[in-house]
Amino acid sequence: MFKRVIWMGFGAAAGSAATVWSQRKVKQQVEQIQQMATPAHVMDVAKTKASSIKDRVVSAVNEGIAEGRQTEADMKANLPGAANNSVANFAASAVDATEIEIDAAAAAANAAGEAVAEVRAEARHNRRGAPRGGRQRK
Repeated sequence: MFKRVIWMGFGAAAGSAATVWSQRKVKQQVEQIQQMATPAHVMDVAKTKASSIKDRVVSAVNEGIAEGRQTEADMKANLPGAANNSVANFAASAVDATEIEIDAAAAAANAAGEAVAEVRAEARHNRRGAPRGGRQRK
């Protein structure tokens, strides 16, 4: 009978120790995440990701433009003399217009991404100061 009481005591002590240890670990993890989850850090990460995506899109577009110019040059080489000049001028103007549109679209997307990130950060900041449950504090 006495053995059961001792083992029950050991079990309760081990359970209490495990609970205290796990609470400390959870609090440490929460504090670590809170330090990294500042609006400035989140915005930096978002800007980095957005610029990375923008850079990949711009490089893909530039690669496509270069390939188009190479194809144009190949087509020009196969055309007779007079028609060659007008087709080349038309293709060059189309490529230039496409480049301008792509640059404008990339700039607009970048500006929109930054604006959205700022609005979200502002909303998070405003939510932290607001009382919970919809009641106003007196």
